[in-house]
Parts: sequence; C-alpha cells; structure tokens
Amino acid sequence: MAVATPVWLVEHAPAAWWDRYARRADDFRLPQSDTARRALAATVGADGYRLLDAVHHPATPAWLRELPTLRVLRQLWVQQYYRDAGGHRWRDKVDLPPGAVAIGSPYDTDARYGIKRGMGWRGYKGHFTEVCEPDRPHMIVHVATTAATVSDVETVTARHNDLAAADLLPDQELVDAAYVSVDHILDADADHGIDLVGPLPPDFSWQTRTPDAFDLARFTVDFDQRHVTCPTGAVSRNWRESISADGLPTVQVTFRQPDCTPCPQRARCTRSTVNARSLTFRPRQQFEAQQRLRAEQATDAWREQYALRAGIEGTMAQASRRCDVHHARYKGLAKTHLQHVLTAMALNLVRIDAWLTGTPLGGSWTSRLSTLRLSLTPP
Repeated sequence: MAVATPVWLVEHAPAAWWDRYARRADDFRLPQSDTARRALAATVGADGYRLLDAVHHPATPAWLRELPTLRVLRQLWVQQYYRDAGGHRWRDKVDLPPGAVAIGSPYDTDARYGIKRGMGWRGYKGHFTEVCEPDRPHMIVHVATTAATVSDVETVTARHNDLAAADLLPDQELVDAAYVSVDHILDADADHGIDLVGPLPPDFSWQTRTPDAFDLARFTVDFDQRHVTCPTGAVSRNWRESISADGLPTVQVTFRQPDCTPCPQRARCTRSTVNARSLTFRPRQQFEAQQRLRAEQATDAWREQYALRAGIEGTMAQASRRCDVHHARYKGLAKTHLQHVLTAMALNLVRIDAWLTGTPLGGSWTSRLSTLRLSLTPP
C-alpha cells in the first residue's frame, strides 16, 4: 500500500506502525516469552483489522480492495483471527484451518506447510517416475508437483492417466510405501494393467505386534455366509457394512459375550475387561488382496524384486545435488512444476551422456568407516 497509494496510507496509518512494521518480522526479533508473543499477535491482529476496515470504508476508493496483497491479508486474517463480541482473538492451534487450505506464506499463497518423517517445510512436493530396467538408461518419464500437504498416494491415479495418455504405461511400477494402498493396487491393475508393487501399510493392532496373539489373520472370514470364526471356533454374531473415517468401505463384526467372557484365550484376543472381541476389515476383494500381498511381501523373491526401487532415491539425491530441486526458485505451484520438469530434463541429458560414453552408474552412499571395513575384509 505504501507503493500503490502512499497518500492514503499516510492519512490512515497510526504513528506506531512506522516503527512496528519498518523491518521484516524475522523470528529472532520476536519476543521470547509466549505471553509477550501472544500480546504482539493481538496487536498485529488489531492493526490488520484497522487497515481492512479502513480499506472497506465507503469513502475509500473501491480499487484499493482489489489489490492482490489486500486479498491475501483478508485470507490470512480469516485463517489466523476471528471476531466476537469481545473483540478479535488469535486462533489457537485447534482452531486453525486444515493444512491443505491454510496459506503457508504471504509471499506464495500456493505454498503449504507439510511434514514427512518428522521434517517440516513450507512449499511443495516433487514426484519423479523413471525407467529402472538394467539394460536401458534410467530416464525420468513423469514429473508431478503437488502442495506439501497432498499425500503421496493421491498422485497415483493421475500419474497413471498421464502415462497412459503418453503411451508410456509400464507393466510393473515399483513405488515407495507412501504411494501404496490396496485400492490403488487393484485400480492400477483393473484400469491400466499395471502391477503396482510396494509394501502395503501394516496392520497396527497390538495383536499383530504381540507373539501368539490373535490378529486378524488368525480368524476365518466367510464372505458368503457373512460371518467370522475365531481361532477357538466361536462364530461372530453380526456383520455390518460401514464406511471408515477415510471414506473407505469396511465390514465390522462383533462376537458374543457368552463366547468371549469365559474364553481361556481371552488375553490373547482382547484387552477389554467387559466387551467381546470385534473386528473391522475391508470388503472381500480388498481383504483377499491384502492377505495375498502381505504373504508375498514376506518372501525373499519379493524383496529382491522390490530392491530395484532404491534407484529412485539416487535420482532424488542427484536432483538435489545437481539442480537444488529442494529449493523452489519460483512462486506458485505452476512455476514450481515447470522447475521440476526442467530439472528432470536436465537429469535426462546427463544420463543420456553417461549412457553414450559408458559412464557407470554411481553406487549408493557409503560412509568412510564402511569403506575402510570393506577394504579390510578378505575376498
């Protein structure tokens, strides 16, 4: 506003603003105590509302309200503050909007705050797909860019559609665990004939983690008769089709208390002191696929096949070292995607040159200590 309408701003800016907002609000300049920070946040909130109220006053030229920075300010104040009879309030963390819509930076309104493996960042994600056949150069054939809050598995369907449109569908695709769900495995096969290979999310129940406990695999599920039989022979009393919190179809069954309460194996089955055992699982197609795939993933043959996927980690490392792909050079999702595409093109040129000149692929990173140990180990 100091650039767009300096005269209007001088007329409406209190004297305190000239000092309060003269410098960038870096974190190290903020008060150290939580109380002082909250007090400053309340002051900033009041200043923002004062500016917005002045801009929307009938006597103010209407074009000021359409300034892009004012639009961002309005969005940010809706996300960070709210007004009530007592004035304005700074939102607590529980009241903040979901990360998928919360603006992560006023300088890039497409940026979102994401967390993966304990590391947080504001910005985007880049997803690379490459050929991994041993007798061909490992060319990158697809690039996707998403907001940092988009889960990896949400990119699978769009990637397959893009590859199909370009006539680049693979027979088999090796992916990280974050790109796998039983539904996507089934859809990839049904829609495109792709064998999507990756470790399915494990069963996180305590029974699965406890030796000799009765996890779901120990029960016999009869989808035709719509009942489940427990390891001791008891049959479930109900069968109810439902929808999970994630919007996925599930089946819920419960056993009878007269069967569960006196059961000598109860401690291996449930930790409840009063309730009978209950189970939740996917419908028949997904359930049978889960059981089959988890059994396959426990074999050495599957692990040897899946080991080829490790090559994509080298691709991301190469993209980071050579092209600084983890630093978004532009603002906005579209321009950041262009950066990712250009990065992939650059890496492909490097790889074509290496293929034509017979330059071998680089090996996995090895610490100097491990290298020393290998040199000392007799052949």
